[in-house]
Amino acid sequence: MSCFHTQEDILKLIDEEDEFVDIPSGAESEDDEEVGDERKENGNDTHDSRATVMTPNVVINVQSCPSTPVIAVPSRPRVRAQCRPVDVQQRSITDVLDNELESSDSDNDGSDLQPQTAHQRVRWSKKEKPEPAQIFDKNFGPSKIVKDLTDHTPYKICSLLIDDDIIRNITFQTNLYAQQSGKTYPPTNETEIRTFRGINLLMGIKRRASYRDYWSSAPDLHDPYISKLMSANRFGWLLGNIHLNDNMLMPNRRYPNFDKLYKVRPIIDALQNNFLKCYDPDDVMSVDEAMISFNGRSSLKQYMPRSP
Repeated sequence: MSCFHTQEDILKLIDEEDEFVDIPSGAESEDDEEVGDERKENGNDTHDSRATVMTPNVVINVQSCPSTPVIAVPSRPRVRAQCRPVDVQQRSITDVLDNELESSDSDNDGSDLQPQTAHQRVRWSKKEKPEPAQIFDKNFGPSKIVKDLTDHTPYKICSLLIDDDIIRNITFQTNLYAQQSGKTYPPTNETEIRTFRGINLLMGIKRRASYRDYWSSAPDLHDPYISKLMSANRFGWLLGNIHLNDNMLMPNRRYPNFDKLYKVRPIIDALQNNFLKCYDPDDVMSVDEAMISFNGRSSLKQYMPRSP
């Protein structure tokens, strides 16, 4: 860096530069006036008579204290900026969007109004404000059909769920399947189907290794109550021919809308309707599931090795 102290060197250096900007020492910008006012208000009325003269390659500092100016010629161009602290107010995204929307609305008059876009209509917020739930004022619990029963026994309640229409459909489909097989058979009736259903429920309580053990001649396996309701051969015939739907009308498995529960679909739909008729649900419900171990062939089963 070179320093010059004579006036002739200063003038010679100025003539060699193409552009020269002279900032007089008494000139002040609007920002300087504001700074001066702030200093007066704060009681600090010190005056800075420093001026800066900038050329592409020369920076001249003129101060009031020394009588002779000092010129510093840097080896490469430098840019000197004076910065003032600015108060930065942190604002949220919602405030910024709201201010932009208000400013855009105030700038446009009535003739230039345009429909707001989806981005302008949406206002994000950290707090979720769900809509208030409607008051539940309906009756819940057992329906009027159940309350009107004269005798609330388990058999009467079960008969409302598995009603006469279901028993009638099972009887018809069982006889139809036996007829389609082409073998001679004694047709079944609704009373026998009800007895067959009751024996299956009772076998779930009195468990045996095989259903034929209930008709066994061994005294430790024989069950006198079940064996007198139906013979073993008749029970085995119903067990092999009972049906709930017509196999001849079952669609092809390759169809995209094939129902995997086609063979039991009638009783599923009937039970769902009967459940809705016999019980009115509450506004708060708890749904649970039950797992049944099954080792047969079915596309509906799911392998869960960690479940008991």
